[in-house]
Amino acid sequence: RDNVLRGPLSLHFARWRGRELAGSLRYVLVMKRINSTDNAGLAPRHNGDHMNSNLGNSLRNSRGFTLQEMMIVLVSFGVIVACSVPAFVHYNDSHQLQSATETLVGQIRLARTVALSTGVNQPITFETDAQGAMYHVDNPDGTVKMSGRLPNSIMYDASTNRTLTLMSNGRVDHSGVVVLCDRSGKCDTVSVERSGFVIAK
Repeated sequence: RDNVLRGPLSLHFARWRGRELAGSLRYVLVMKRINSTDNAGLAPRHNGDHMNSNLGNSLRNSRGFTLQEMMIVLVSFGVIVACSVPAFVHYNDSHQLQSATETLVGQIRLARTVALSTGVNQPITFETDAQGAMYHVDNPDGTVKMSGRLPNSIMYDASTNRTLTLMSNGRVDHSGVVVLCDRSGKCDTVSVERSGFVIAK
């Protein structure tokens, strides 16, 4: 009987022992694999660690402007401004001269039209006061009907005829010129013929 009982018990014990050894072997293999991975530096990193590493590298690689670089930029900007300001002033004066010339041509033609339509002569005067060049159209009694002022940078030349009268027949009492000049010395001429024809040169 002892032999009969011992046989099944021995078999059961052998199976249990075998499973225990197999489990121990798997544990040893897993631990060995983990240790070899850590030693080789191949352990996976989290995404957060990777992003922090990239941010740190970017911050280390970036740098601000040095004082020398800022001085170079400021000097270059100053040179550009110094070169562009005279050109802008010249352009502005030229534009104002052209605008003033067109204004006078329009006012003389308007005075002629009013003289023709009303049958009343329209004298127009060009003069300079303390504020600069101006013009005005007068009523027959000498009062000012309409007046205007030219830009501060525009003045009348000495050769300008100071008064022209646009008559009711459409003609002018005498031919004349109105010469406008800017600060650079550039001049435009408004020529008025006896026939009442007005042209800018």
